[in-house]
Amino acid sequence: FFDGQNYIEYVSQVTPTTSPYSSNHTVRVWLTTSSTEGLILHAIGRDRSAITLQLWKGFLQCGFTTPDGRTKWLSNSAKVTDNKLHSLTIRKLGHIGYLSVGTTSTADANFTMGHNGSPLDNIIYTGGVPSALTSPQRPHLIGCINKIEIDQYTLPTGNAAMKFWSRRTIGNTTISCARSTRYIPYAFPNTTSSITFNAPSTAFSISFSFRTVHYNFGIELLSLPQLPAQLNSFIVMIDFGKLSVKFIGTQQVHYFQNTVTDGVWHHLTISVDNNDRFTTVLDGISKSLDYLSGSDNIPRPTIVIGHASGTGFNGCLRDVKMNQFPVNLDANNVSKTLISKNECLTSNPCYPVSPCFNGGVCHMRTNTFECICNRSKPYQGGYCHLYQYAKSCHDKFQSDPRNISNNYEIDPDGPYGANVPFTVYCNGISPSQTVATHNHTLQQTLTPIAKNVGPGKVIMRLAYRATTNNINQRGNAISISQLSALTSVSDRCNQDLSFSCRRALLLNSPGQPYIWWTSQDGRRMTNWAGAPSNTSKCACGVSKSCYNTTKSCNCDAFADVLLVDQGALSDKRYLPIKELHLGFSQITNSTFAGYNIGNLVCSGPAQPKNIITLASNLYGLHIKDWGEYFKTTISLYFKTKMSGGTLLSYKGLSFDYFTVTVSADQVELQYNYGLTVTDSKLTIRRPSQGQLFNDNQWHLLKIQFFPGIAILQVDRLPDQRHIYSHGIQTHRYTIINGPLILGSNLIGRTGFIGCVGDLVIDYKMFDLPKLAAMPGQKGLRTSCADACYNQPCKHNTPCTGDFTSFTCNCSRSSYTGTTCNFVKGGSFVGDGYIQYTASSINFIRHQQSNNIMFSFVTSSSDITLMTVNASNLFLSITLRNGQIVYTINGAAVQLRSIVNEGIKHNITIAPSNGSLTVDGVVLYTSEGNTFSSLQNAIIRLGNINNKPTDSFCMDNVSFASIRILDAAFNVDKLSNVIVYSNSKNPSSRVYENVCYDKLTRPPSSYGPSFASPRPTGSTSAFPPAAQMIHPGIIAAIVVVTAIIVGLIVTYLILRYKWRYTGKHNIAEIDPSNINIYDTDDHYKNGDTNGYDLTVTNKNDSRSSLDTNGIPSKHEMHV
Repeated sequence: FFDGQNYIEYVSQVTPTTSPYSSNHTVRVWLTTSSTEGLILHAIGRDRSAITLQLWKGFLQCGFTTPDGRTKWLSNSAKVTDNKLHSLTIRKLGHIGYLSVGTTSTADANFTMGHNGSPLDNIIYTGGVPSALTSPQRPHLIGCINKIEIDQYTLPTGNAAMKFWSRRTIGNTTISCARSTRYIPYAFPNTTSSITFNAPSTAFSISFSFRTVHYNFGIELLSLPQLPAQLNSFIVMIDFGKLSVKFIGTQQVHYFQNTVTDGVWHHLTISVDNNDRFTTVLDGISKSLDYLSGSDNIPRPTIVIGHASGTGFNGCLRDVKMNQFPVNLDANNVSKTLISKNECLTSNPCYPVSPCFNGGVCHMRTNTFECICNRSKPYQGGYCHLYQYAKSCHDKFQSDPRNISNNYEIDPDGPYGANVPFTVYCNGISPSQTVATHNHTLQQTLTPIAKNVGPGKVIMRLAYRATTNNINQRGNAISISQLSALTSVSDRCNQDLSFSCRRALLLNSPGQPYIWWTSQDGRRMTNWAGAPSNTSKCACGVSKSCYNTTKSCNCDAFADVLLVDQGALSDKRYLPIKELHLGFSQITNSTFAGYNIGNLVCSGPAQPKNIITLASNLYGLHIKDWGEYFKTTISLYFKTKMSGGTLLSYKGLSFDYFTVTVSADQVELQYNYGLTVTDSKLTIRRPSQGQLFNDNQWHLLKIQFFPGIAILQVDRLPDQRHIYSHGIQTHRYTIINGPLILGSNLIGRTGFIGCVGDLVIDYKMFDLPKLAAMPGQKGLRTSCADACYNQPCKHNTPCTGDFTSFTCNCSRSSYTGTTCNFVKGGSFVGDGYIQYTASSINFIRHQQSNNIMFSFVTSSSDITLMTVNASNLFLSITLRNGQIVYTINGAAVQLRSIVNEGIKHNITIAPSNGSLTVDGVVLYTSEGNTFSSLQNAIIRLGNINNKPTDSFCMDNVSFASIRILDAAFNVDKLSNVIVYSNSKNPSSRVYENVCYDKLTRPPSSYGPSFASPRPTGSTSAFPPAAQMIHPGIIAAIVVVTAIIVGLIVTYLILRYKWRYTGKHNIAEIDPSNINIYDTDDHYKNGDTNGYDLTVTNKNDSRSSLDTNGIPSKHEMHV
């Protein structure tokens, strides 16, 4: 037990090289005390680093001191001065220090102890320190330390042998925790509690220690109530925190200046001698007064501590002495009324962390506090947390509907902005509007004189002022910068502008304008009121209703009649008007020009800006430096179409956290201030007929943490709050040591997917797009955009999606796949076919798009690919023994090359000459079978006579730009298209597909053409692979891929050279000089590398070359 005079010193007996202690430490102390000040433990390391644990104003403080003398303090708000046993723990883990009391923990990560040495390898003091180290802020402890553990090693409090430490006791230390009677606290729980006893004689001295937070007037602390009426006595009272001594029956009142309602122990001594001298000593400050005569006739005056006749003392009492001897308050001659022994729950809500912000001073009141705000700072409210200037008149009336029409100061860019507040008149009739006037609001004219001739010769600069409630009173000046801030926070702004003219040009579009206005940033604006920005038009030019319909403005007609161009400028990005530039093109006898510029009128709150999209529920935006701005309030806008997720979260180092989760029907705040007790929860549910919270509309969220109060608010719905009647210090966030995370959390819950904007932490607006662009952030996009924002759907196909995935609708296009990136093809199995009928199909000569074209791939040997049966033409493409047979009006030609090897081939038939082109090479021309149209045509892809085992895939089918597969497979299927599948043969079918061959890798993802109820694609701020793979791995993959591609290209080049060595391209020969004969007689078996044709050159008797470059009769290989 420590009595405030003694302490114990422990000196390490371990050399530094063999010290069992490292830079990580755990110190545990078991403490019982009712003292509000006192040093519990002070450890000094060999490197001069230190750890200090002490009581200060009734709360714990732990200081971590670096070798160079810098100290970082942690405060824990748990109540430990109630004379009950508490377990105190200090942990130092690297650069993080923790201080906990039982289950209540505080942590901070902002200190550095140094890399070598330890604060626990030299000397440890408990209960106090030597006089050279003491100070008024660090007195000795009065209380009991039951046990101390250093890294699981117990420091003996007695004379037991010690392995690592030597022990020395300074002063009278009791090796026992049996409580001394004088230090047992007695609680006065209410204003009628009292203790009464008699003084031993007329002359007496009474002293005691008291502790209270009872702030009021006329609180009775000590009195002598039972004196005869003819005798005057005294009473010691507490008046608004000050101790006073009043002499009954007189006007004498003596005050002490020190505040005694601060929740810490104060010591009072009152002495009365036989010479009627009265002396009062409070905390060492003495007042000697004349005590009125007559009291010495009372042999044993009665002394009352607490309630006598009025409002009694409410607090704690201990160490009562009479004539310097302890008074046994449990004796039979002591009367106690409503007194609790060995208990003291009084605490000071102003400590250890003030609940008042922005320089406000905390003052104790009865069981609560009052913040006196600093008049030099623009804050008000119960915690000095409210910025006293609204952003606009709309904001002023919204914050308090009781406000009336009056002049108010507003500050659109808030306390962190560059502009100072300015005064405006807010009219309750139009509560949403903020109006600024200027020096050119009346109709004015431009004098038609020579010096005013020319574009913009006269400059009218606008000087803006506030409107007032007195039309004869001019308001204060308002700068362009201040009004620019107003337009930024307003939903809409407008400014009327008109120009009246006769024989005077205005914009003179498309020529040089003679009149224009400049924007807030000095930009030259060539649009006039009523027309969009930068259009060089007036309102009549937009509606095409100008006096001269070939002009963009009425005045540009230069007519000899009075005309006017007028309207409102509403693009708030450029407002207010800074200057108006005017000039004449020429002056005539009838020239006239007049102009009028209206007031700037801004209304409503702006839509959210500073917007980002959270595109993944795995990541989120981490904001590290938010704690330096956070005091009480966090607000942001959100919108989503998803089912829900964690919108906002914070997790500290001391079990303190909060999360905000959003679902369709409710918004929930769950939080813990760092107590390992049941988490607290606030929930706002959607009204039965109200909007859903995932309706893809903006919703405003606001959470507030005041001392002892938590509030959740969404939009203008009734807020939900949790109020703690006690625990102002424990129920709040005093130390922020973790990031604020938007859209995700560190507790394992699903993150939020959607848009967030305008994150404001106690008036500080955070630039979310800038934060999202910082290195290390994932799954984020600037602005509010769904997954279609980067146009993932190819070929101009429609895209629909939410914030994480998209769906491409290929159903009205010629493409298919997840992103409509593959050509839409058809697979034909067995006798399935597609039939297209048309009364007439016309072909335009010499236009490539008006040919007959298709591509196919197959492994079947004998199969019909396409037939055309028209009244003027019969045409077919079939395979016989894997070779193309081209038939046109009865003439058939069979190509020798094999085309059923599983490689894709491209076919083109030109109506102008009946030619057949295969893979870009013209192989046959039939001048006698030309056609320019198909009449009463039946076009069939596939054939009913194909065998059940036959199959092929066909795409890019086009007849004079008519895409038959689109007509068959698109959602708007035409009535003249038949898709036939034999119901008697399950294997017979025709279906949409992507045609690929053995040389082409099959598509990695393939989706149907029709819009799917499930998403078929996803996107984010980064490619999916880049989101999951380290950049170094991506680089390695790119390098390896490049090497592989290089090897493949090299192989193909060598293969090409090998295949075509000594061969000639048939395209070098004029096709008109070629006659085609029966190709079967000269077919080279086994050669499938090209097309073998038997030809005779009518103009050249030279022999052609065979496949090996050797001369042979009538044969050429391509």
